[in-house]
Amino acid sequence: MIQNSADALLCILKAFPATREQVLRYRKLRSVSTAFCTAVDNCLLSQEWTAPLTTRAAEFCNDVGPGVTLVAPAALNMGIHRMVTTKSFVELRDGLHEFLPDATTQETILRVLILHLTTPIGPGVSIEMVNDVDEDRTTATDAGMQRVIADAMRFHATNLPIQVEGCRLLACLPEREPFDVHLGVYIAGTVAAVMRRNLTLFSLQEMCMRILDDIVVHFRYFPCEDARMLLPRIIVAGDIHMPMLIARVMQQHAATADWHFMYNCVRNLKKYSKMMDELSREDEGMTQFEESMAGFVAGYVEDVLLDVLRGYPQEPVLLRFTIRTLASLVNVDCGNMHRLAEGVQYALNALREHNGDFEIMRGMMKLIKVILIQMVEHDYDVQERSAFQNAMMAMGFIPHSMAALRSSVKTNSEPACILLFFILDHICEQNPLWVTLVRNENVIAKIDGMFAQVVDKARDWEPHRTRLVNRVMV
Repeated sequence: MIQNSADALLCILKAFPATREQVLRYRKLRSVSTAFCTAVDNCLLSQEWTAPLTTRAAEFCNDVGPGVTLVAPAALNMGIHRMVTTKSFVELRDGLHEFLPDATTQETILRVLILHLTTPIGPGVSIEMVNDVDEDRTTATDAGMQRVIADAMRFHATNLPIQVEGCRLLACLPEREPFDVHLGVYIAGTVAAVMRRNLTLFSLQEMCMRILDDIVVHFRYFPCEDARMLLPRIIVAGDIHMPMLIARVMQQHAATADWHFMYNCVRNLKKYSKMMDELSREDEGMTQFEESMAGFVAGYVEDVLLDVLRGYPQEPVLLRFTIRTLASLVNVDCGNMHRLAEGVQYALNALREHNGDFEIMRGMMKLIKVILIQMVEHDYDVQERSAFQNAMMAMGFIPHSMAALRSSVKTNSEPACILLFFILDHICEQNPLWVTLVRNENVIAKIDGMFAQVVDKARDWEPHRTRLVNRVMV
C-alpha cells in the first residue's frame, strides 16, 4: 500500500539526510512506479530537504564555514578561487563529485575554471603567462577533472550553462598520457548527447567537433587492443550514431557555417568511416561492424557530403577532404549510395575550378577506383556499371585528368600512374566504348610521354598498363 502512495513515500524519503549518494539513489527509484517518481521529484525539489546539502555546497565554495580559520591575504579564503590559485585541482575535483546534485555549485566551479584555464590574450600577455595556463591545464587533467566535468554534464543534462561551460573546458583540457580509451568513450557519449539536444546552437556544436576530433584520433590512428574492442561504442555512443549525428549537424548549419567548421565535421566523418571500413575487413570484427552499422543511412551522409562539394566550391582544402571522405563512405556501404556518378561529377568540377589541383585529382581518382571495385563486389549488373562508366566519359574524365597530370607530373607521380592505369584497365575490361576512346585518343602513349622520365616502369602500375595495352591493341 505504501509504495502506491506518493505522500507516504515522500515522508519516508525525507527521513534520510540529503547527500550526494542519497540523491543518486533516489533518482534510480523513479523507474519503480509512478508514485515513486512523484515522491522522488517532490523530495528533490524540497528546499527543506536539500537545505543541508546546499549549505555544505555553499561552504565548500566559500571556505568560510564554521571552524575555518581565516588567513591573510583575504583572497585565499575564497574557496574555489583559493583552490584554483593554489592549484588544488584534486580538492576541486572532489567538490564537483561530492556536490554533483547542486547545479549552482557545478556552475560556479566550472565558471571559475574557465576563467583560470583560458589562454590569456592581449598586448600585456607574456610567454610565461601562457605557459602557466598550459601547466595548470595539464595539472587539472592529471587530477581527473575531465571525468567529473562529464559527470556534471550528464547529471544536469537540461542545464544549458553547465553544458556550454563543460564543453569549453573539455575542449581546452589536454588528453591524459597514456590516453584512457574508456574515458574517451565516456566523454564522446557525453558530447553526443549535448550535440543532439542542442542541434541549433552553432557555437556549442563547434566546441563539440573539436572535442570529438581530439578523442576519435586515438581510436583511428593509435588503435591499441582496448581501443579496437571499443570501436562500436565510439561509433555508436549509447543510442546515437555519431556519423549520422555529424551529418545532421552539417545539414543544420549548411547555410551559415564557414568552411572551417565544415572541414572539422568532414574530418571527423572521415575518421569514423575509416574505422567502420576497418571493422568490415576483419573476420573477427564483423559482429562489431554490424553493431556500428545499426541506424546508419549511407545515402543520407552521401547527400550531405555532395551538398558540401556543391556549396563550398572556392575552398580547395575542404573539397579535397570531402572527396576522400566520400571515397571512404563508398568502401563502407556502396550498395546504399545512389548518387555515385554525381560525386565524380562534383569532384571533376572541383578539379576544373582549381586548375588541376593535384590532391583534388588524386582524391577523385581514389573515389573512382573504390566505386569500380565496390560495384564488382556488390554484384552491380553490367548495365549499371556501364552507365556509370559512360557517365564518366560524358563528364570528360580523360581530358581533365590528363590536363591535371601535365601540370603536376613531377609531384607524387607514381601514385597518379597507379590510379590512372588501374581506372582505365578496369573500365576497358568490359566497356568497348572506352576501349575505342583510349585507342583513338592515343591515351597510353600520352601517359607514357608524361611519366617516362620520372617514374620507374617496374613499379606497381606496370601490370595495369600491360593489361590495358593488350585490351586496346586487340
